[in-house]
Amino acid sequence: MLKVDILPENGVGEWYGRTRKTHPRAASKEILKSFFPRVSLDYEPIAVPSTDGETVQELHERAKSVLAAMIMDCNENHPTITTIVICAHAATIIALGRALVGDESYEVRTGTCSISVYDADPSENGIGKWKCLSNGYTSHLACGEERHWSFDTGEYDFLDVQAYQERNDSHHVTITSISVSEPVVDGKV
Repeated sequence: MLKVDILPENGVGEWYGRTRKTHPRAASKEILKSFFPRVSLDYEPIAVPSTDGETVQELHERAKSVLAAMIMDCNENHPTITTIVICAHAATIIALGRALVGDESYEVRTGTCSISVYDADPSENGIGKWKCLSNGYTSHLACGEERHWSFDTGEYDFLDVQAYQERNDSHHVTITSISVSEPVVDGKV
């Protein structure tokens, strides 16, 4: 198990379009720490999404600016950090992946609990030139990819529950684990 601080970065928070009248705010660091003891109370978020919502383009701009700030901070203040793990919702994951590869039309797979891995060229500093090594990896999940979301449809692709039940004789599901000390490359651990 990783024993690192959790830095609650609001800048990678959920995307809410402009059609909603109200937008939830992230819980305070103190509330988060009461549930997750490793939450750092010292961390100050790079960005906080607008409570008025954002356009898709504004989300992409937020993703670029937050990633650039994170990478610059790591390069300048934490040169031994070689891996950043970001947990976020589908729209934000798409915008982050697109920012890393430098292509706002890049298809990023976003199934529930999927893992994407991006690698930076050591000669490049910043974002836009990264290589996607694993796009929406889900073979660690019993049912594979579930609930992929995209900007194109604005809807989730749901798991075919009947087909899943027909494949399994019991309700017991074995979940394989992924060692976080080993990189995921081309869908293999």
